[in-house]
Amino acid sequence: MTVQDQHDDTAEAGEQCPPGGQPPGVEVQNTVVATSVSSVVQAHTITGDIHLHHPAVAGRPVPRQLPAIPSGFVGRTAELDRLTAALDLSAGMLVVSAIGGAGGIGKTWLALTWAHQHLDRFPDGQLFVDLHGFSPAGKPTAPAAAVRGFLDALDVEPSRIPTDLPAQAALYRSLVVGRRMLIVLDNAATTDQVTPLLPGSPTCTVLVTGRRRLASLIDRHGAHHLTLGTLTWDEAHALLTARLGVDRVAAEPEAVEELVGLCGGFPLALSITARTAATHPTVALAEVAAELRELGLEMLDHHDDPAASLPTVLSWSLHRLTDTQRVVFALLGIAPGPDTTLPAVTALTDLPAAAARRALTALEEASLLDRGPGGRYAMHDLVRAYATTTAHALPDEVREAALVRVSDFHLHTVHAADRLLEPHRPLLHPEPPACGVHPHPLPDATAAMAWLAAEHPTLLATQHTAATLGRHAVVWHLAQALDSFHARRGHHHDLLAVWRAAADAAAPPTRPHQPHPHPPNPRPGLCPAGPARAGHRAPGPRPRPGHTPPRPHRTSPHPPRARGRLGAAGGPTGGPWTTPATPATSSAPSTSRWGKLSRSTGWAG
Repeated sequence: MTVQDQHDDTAEAGEQCPPGGQPPGVEVQNTVVATSVSSVVQAHTITGDIHLHHPAVAGRPVPRQLPAIPSGFVGRTAELDRLTAALDLSAGMLVVSAIGGAGGIGKTWLALTWAHQHLDRFPDGQLFVDLHGFSPAGKPTAPAAAVRGFLDALDVEPSRIPTDLPAQAALYRSLVVGRRMLIVLDNAATTDQVTPLLPGSPTCTVLVTGRRRLASLIDRHGAHHLTLGTLTWDEAHALLTARLGVDRVAAEPEAVEELVGLCGGFPLALSITARTAATHPTVALAEVAAELRELGLEMLDHHDDPAASLPTVLSWSLHRLTDTQRVVFALLGIAPGPDTTLPAVTALTDLPAAAARRALTALEEASLLDRGPGGRYAMHDLVRAYATTTAHALPDEVREAALVRVSDFHLHTVHAADRLLEPHRPLLHPEPPACGVHPHPLPDATAAMAWLAAEHPTLLATQHTAATLGRHAVVWHLAQALDSFHARRGHHHDLLAVWRAAADAAAPPTRPHQPHPHPPNPRPGLCPAGPARAGHRAPGPRPRPGHTPPRPHRTSPHPPRARGRLGAAGGPTGGPWTTPATPATSSAPSTSRWGKLSRSTGWAG
């Protein structure tokens, strides 16, 4: 290390310095040139800024392995700032930032954009490897192959490379010690893939991307976890503008707004949509939006290029799930309501609470499910649309039994809540729930009101689901049990809508139907076999709000009916993004009860 103090000619001529200062009119410039950082001793007073320059070490290879900067990247200012802050506040420690999120959410784009913006901070090179944790290759890159690739990039003689992985990793760490390098580990599947590739020197920085939350990387190596969500509306609009041009976007603002909404801020969906529009310049954007609204995931599919197909990209996330977790994922796709809770999932899946919690955690760690405040779980609309397509692979009786259980859970909990609100009001009791289903415990009226408020959109969707399944007694009982809550909260529109659905369910059928098959006993041996409860309807005069209708007849000769339209009862409107139509690629016919159901029970992600 050398220290150079540059003075003007008068200082070199011997002009005296005042004690503790510098000669009058003399400019002192302190320059440090170094190949490593250590102590710097300054003999005179330091004025101005000190700049430390660390040029690349002469004779050492400087790998530049970063792929090109993404051309379509927009927004993400807050996320870029968080990555920079993690490096600025490192305090001499190795910085590892782990970017997580769903497939197609833009993790690699964010990592590469940040890396290219800060190349000056890594003069000794940048290493990059795609670990293929979730890709068409199916098999993730072995750590030994990744380490060997880094050793080759660092110009290590093949004869010097050890044969076993621990020795190779140790050599790799030795070569990068003291060097200011960036290591990007893209598309990681597990921490075991990543650990051998971590440098030991605090002068290095590591970016890891992956769909799974790498818990031990956070716990053992202090990684900074950054969950990447969807783009904001402005960012999504900017992406389409960058791809399609200002003039074309400005010419059809309403169509662009619909495209943004249908894609739900999902970067890959927006990119696919922009590619479709850009390669068909004579097709109006309104026509593109209409096709996306009608076809949903099918329009975001690509049969020849897996990486350009959103359904295929999402499917890779299921590869590391167990069979039980995949079934839970599928059932969540058809469950009623914009979101759900652990007790409801326990009823839906017929799993013990601990097992249901583990399944939800696994889906959350795989970036297929988001956990919000109050223990509420929700999927992005496009992820849920894909989950719905996977549900079609389940047997009909499995899907129906799950919906019967979760509907009974909500019905009997809302019935108990109504009893707490109006303990003296005459109220007809619904039939016992499916075996193994227990209502959520509510201690008092305050808890009942809180539960009803949180579950209200789900309860409306549950009534729609019950109507689709031909469970007309459930439709009627839900309308009656929600009366007090609707009146107290002033939900007059919803009160009228649920009673209209109940009256419709109580009307006699216009033509004969085959009896609705009762779903199999969810827990054989625990509940006695009994008559089907799903199909009883409530005949009689049309109920009136505030009036207690007569108890539904339990021996009606009319078989149950499966209704086709669920929107008549006023379902949840969802969040800021609109759920696209059920994709036509579904294995179930669009005219089936399940096709209708999948279009009416979507969550808002």
